[in-house]
Amino acid sequence: MYLFGKNVREYGAVPFTLLRSGLISVGFFLSPYLIFLRNGLLIMAVMGVFRILIGAIGVPESIGTWISSLSLLMMILAVYYGHSARRHGFDRYWQVVLIGLLISTVQSLVVIACILITTNFGLANYFTPTSSPSTSTSLGNLGLQSVGI
Repeated sequence: MYLFGKNVREYGAVPFTLLRSGLISVGFFLSPYLIFLRNGLLIMAVMGVFRILIGAIGVPESIGTWISSLSLLMMILAVYYGHSARRHGFDRYWQVVLIGLLISTVQSLVVIACILITTNFGLANYFTPTSSPSTSTSLGNLGLQSVGI
C-alpha cells in the first residue's frame, strides 16, 4: 500500500490498529502523522510532568503557570508543524487540520492525566487553582447580572 507516494513500509511504522491494517475505515494510516508529531507530543508529555513537579515543590502560581504553559507550547507546536508539514508530504488542507486535531487531543489528554495524577496523590498543582473565586460566588454573580442588579 502506498501513502504520499511512498510504500508504507518505508515509513518504518506499524499501522495504528491491532490488525496491522491501518485505519482503513477512514481511508488512511494514522502512523505517518504520529511519526511526524512524535517529538512535539513527547515534549507536551514532558511539560505535563514538569508542571506537576513545579506545582508539587511549591513554585508560586503566578510564575509556574507561565513557565509550564501547555497552551503556549501547543500554539508554538501548531505554528511549527503547520509550517513544516509541506516539507514532510502533508500538503493537503485536511492533513494540516488532522495534525492540529492530534496536537489538541494530546494536549487535552495530558491535562486530564495530570489532573488525575495530582488529585489522586494529593499534590499541589496548577490545574485546580486556589486563587479563583468559589463556584457559589461565581454563580451568584451570574444570577445577579442576569436580572440587572
